[in-house]
Formats: sequence, C-alpha cells, structure tokens
Amino acid sequence: QNIYGGSLDAVVETVSRLYPVAGIDSPVLSDSASFLVKGVVIFDVREVDEFDTSHLKGAVRVDPNVGPDTFLKQHGELLKERPTIFYCSVGYRSSLLVKRLVDATGDTKNLVNLRGGIFKWYNEGLTVYDSTGLTDEIHPFSTLWGRLLKKRAGKKNVPAP
Repeated sequence: QNIYGGSLDAVVETVSRLYPVAGIDSPVLSDSASFLVKGVVIFDVREVDEFDTSHLKGAVRVDPNVGPDTFLKQHGELLKERPTIFYCSVGYRSSLLVKRLVDATGDTKNLVNLRGGIFKWYNEGLTVYDSTGLTDEIHPFSTLWGRLLKKRAGKKNVPAP
C-alpha cells in the first residue's frame, strides 16, 4: 500500500507541505556537542510504548494530543530562549504540535521539528536509547508505517501492537 508516495522521503516532503514549520535534519542534530552547549531541549511526541522502545538521548516524552496551553504550563520554563526540538515517528505528530505551539506563542525561531522523525534518525544509523541504554530497536508505530524503517543487521524491530 502506498504511504504518501511509499518512501520516508516522500512522507517528509508531504508533512513539510502540510505543516510548514521550522525543521532540522538528523545529521545536524546528531552533532550533540554543539547542541548541548546551547541547551537544546528535545521532546518526543509519541505514545508511551513507542518512547519506551527507544528514543533520542535526553528526550522528554509528551502526549501527542497535548494542547498548547497544557504543554506551556508543564514545560514553558524549558522553552525560554532555547532551541526546542520536537520529533515523533516520521514528523507528522511533532509538526502538528510545533504548529499549535507557534500559533500560541508566535515563536517561529526556537520551536523546531526533526525532519523525518526518529524513523529517519534510525535509518541514518544514528543511536537510539531505551531505559537501559543503547538499543537497536525502534517502534514501527504500525505494520504499514514500519515498512519505512530500514532493518539493522542482526536486530529485529519491535512488532506492531
């Protein structure tokens, strides 16, 4: 079945057209030394089971359906004058949250979506973590969306619920 053109790049392009928010690419974000110096905050906009399977190092999980007012009450202090990166599986849920936050705050500079989400990050061979440390597993969200993931040698992805 065709998912927004059948490739992760096509999904990224479609999401970018639907939600034209500021974005960052995985290789730039993976240069963690420069980002940690700047005090970047990273939010994972996925469900608990997705986050528990793997996430970016230091990411804070938020509910994908959180409203901007609730998000700002819970995390507003972290956002002040800091670059803030949001990601989900492919960038759809995180772009939607970034758009809602930009609409609520007017901040178009510091609220940024990770293009292609954790799927693109993972497909580019970058590291993901679970509660015990490094892992090679990634939650596929669903069987259909999981087809966008590149399997890593010798490792098996978590089965879709």
